[in-house]
Amino acid sequence: MRKLFNVALLASITTGLVACGDASYLQNNSPAESFKNYKEQGSAVIGVGDPVSKKQMRADATFKLQGTYALSSLLSRVAQVYNLAVRYSDDVRQETSKNVIINELTFNEVRNYIEDVYGVQIVREGQRRILVLPSLDEKRIEEFAPGLNVSLSQVVRGLAKLCDYNMVITENKQQLATTLVTTSFKDITCLDAFDAVLSPHGLSLVNNGTHYSVGGFPQRQWILDLHEPERTQNQSVTYASSFSGEGDGGSSTSGGSGSVNTTSTRNLWDDLEEDLSNLVEKSCEEMQNNVSDISSLLPADGGTAPVAAGNGSYECGYVRVNRTVGLIQMRAPYNVLNSADEIVRHVQDIASRRLMVEARILAVSKKHGFQQGGELRSGTGVGSGETGFAGQGENVSVSAALTNGLLTFSESYGGAFRYTRDNLDTAVRFAESFGTTYQLMQPMMEVMDRQTAVMIDGRNEKYFLITREEEDDDGDPTTEPSIEQTAEEKTQFVGVQFAVTAQVADEGEPHTLSVQVPMTEIDRYVVVPDGTGSEVPVVTTRVIDQKVRIRDGEVKVIGGLTRTIAVDKESGVPLLRNVPMAGKLLNDEDITYENVEFIVLLQVKRLY
Repeated sequence: MRKLFNVALLASITTGLVACGDASYLQNNSPAESFKNYKEQGSAVIGVGDPVSKKQMRADATFKLQGTYALSSLLSRVAQVYNLAVRYSDDVRQETSKNVIINELTFNEVRNYIEDVYGVQIVREGQRRILVLPSLDEKRIEEFAPGLNVSLSQVVRGLAKLCDYNMVITENKQQLATTLVTTSFKDITCLDAFDAVLSPHGLSLVNNGTHYSVGGFPQRQWILDLHEPERTQNQSVTYASSFSGEGDGGSSTSGGSGSVNTTSTRNLWDDLEEDLSNLVEKSCEEMQNNVSDISSLLPADGGTAPVAAGNGSYECGYVRVNRTVGLIQMRAPYNVLNSADEIVRHVQDIASRRLMVEARILAVSKKHGFQQGGELRSGTGVGSGETGFAGQGENVSVSAALTNGLLTFSESYGGAFRYTRDNLDTAVRFAESFGTTYQLMQPMMEVMDRQTAVMIDGRNEKYFLITREEEDDDGDPTTEPSIEQTAEEKTQFVGVQFAVTAQVADEGEPHTLSVQVPMTEIDRYVVVPDGTGSEVPVVTTRVIDQKVRIRDGEVKVIGGLTRTIAVDKESGVPLLRNVPMAGKLLNDEDITYENVEFIVLLQVKRLY
């Protein structure tokens, strides 16, 4: 009975293989295969995953790339296109670089191309996981144990014989003959075996096509497409505050001043070169210590150990950086090059990240004793799409009420609702329900990671400082001194500035933004008490300076600053001008004054 069952099982397997035709196991089990039978659809459950159409698009996507890439760098790009996790076996040389030309290939075609060019195997571990293994054609050593304290030249010759390599040694002969090593290998690739015995001594195996030779450290280069000039940025906001009053006893004035200073220095190329140089220097110290230990070993026959040639003066490698064209060249042991590759790729990834920042700087009118409710409507089609929040009392903060209202709305559907970039105007309409809303600025800018972007909206008010100089003519008291007056033109900025610095996080993680919004206006003019009659402006600046954590699509409310502003009746435009202490100024019939609270609505979206 068991025999009949085995025969039936074998027959079913044979039938399955015939049905597969010429397709290999890997082709039928590609990571993209599980999505190929899905019909394209344009919607998904709200708040849960991606639409099936997006998955279908990724499954049927083609890959295009041209240039020189390391195996790990190339597979990283492939993984991003097809949503894969990549794992390497220990004996895969991830740093191997090849010149590739890939033009609109499917996943299976890309996999076959990589296997042929880089000499590896790519097998499927799971639905979205692939494993990279050495090629089946990779030569391996089952066992190699030449003995204790054998010269490096003997080890190299022995490995070349086992691996069936043509070996020509014309350089470093003295070092190979005088350096002693003790080694024992089992089930290791030929390239890894050579690397293990040569790298500690500043040597490497060089493939010359028809034969191999022993040379110095291997070299690798990277090309970074980054525009990163040295940049030092200083942003200083000086603010002044004053209070004036008038009564029966006369008038009084009090005030003070201060400043907010932000300084940032960015020199990515210098920092990167320093990090890579530190890797080489650390490796050099370890290598020289290892060589010293090796040279102190006694031969197996009890003789005197020879001193390794050039002990203490080995070339440890180098780092060269060409900032103009974005080229990095590095010569070092393989393990150091692998560490450097991780640093370079991480720097390139971070420096290339971009964030779209959209904001609304609003002034919301706030009357004494206001009792207003905010109703937020959305066209999402979830439930009724309405919710409300009411704030009561004279001291209710519009920004606090707006924040609580938005949180109430977003949580009312179990967190499934998420604001999108198009819905920032919905939050603005919610703010309008608390009172008349004036929009002072509507910045939208693309911000690079850890760099500052600034938008300025305002004008420069001119004023003049008059200087008087008296000259006494020969000390004659009967002659009036001549007076020379000079006028120096100066300017004072009046308006709104929006500055933002972003640290762009990984996908799905909250970003960190540093936001600074100074609003500067001229409070009044005062006469300089020097007899010249010069009038200088007294400036009032209100500053919103805050660091926030924000996710893609989330709306942040920043606010709390209040003041009285002048508004043009005809146009409804707020005016950055002084407000009289009592009554109206001349020609002020078209001006009204309102108590407002300044609010900043912030929303971001990662572009890369």
